[in-house]
Amino acid sequence: MKAGALTREQLGDALAEQRRRGALPGRLVVILIERGDVTEGAVVRAVAQELCLPWVSMRHVDVSDTLTRLIPRRTAEEFCVMPVYVRRDNKGPLTLYLAMDDPTWEEALYTASVIAGMPVRPMVAARSELVAAIAEHYPQAPVAVSAPHPSPGPSRTQPPAGR
Repeated sequence: MKAGALTREQLGDALAEQRRRGALPGRLVVILIERGDVTEGAVVRAVAQELCLPWVSMRHVDVSDTLTRLIPRRTAEEFCVMPVYVRRDNKGPLTLYLAMDDPTWEEALYTASVIAGMPVRPMVAARSELVAAIAEHYPQAPVAVSAPHPSPGPSRTQPPAGR
């Protein structure tokens, strides 16, 4: 709403629809996109701006076999992530830059770091582009990307129980 891409009324309607559907936390953005209230690209850019992270369009990334060997297909599907590039910043260790639709998902970042054997830095990308990139660069089987993960702890839209 801060960036002017979404009205309070649209957000309220989407939250009501989320409650009606019994949708898990993390599905609000999907509902907003399905309703046509926002575009996926606008959400990606807003999240990246809010979190001071780079965003990437996977349509413009040339993913090498070397990168896909760092993150296996199963991990890419489970967390909906794609390796973008490896870089050494300021004489530090090699770092994997990882495109993901939810750059706050610490489990995904930790798992990718352990599997790749190097630190990982998130980049924000559209979920639809990540799914397409996984299908293109890991062609062994159909993509079965998991649903957006539930947020840990209580929902931000509901107070904790007992209040």
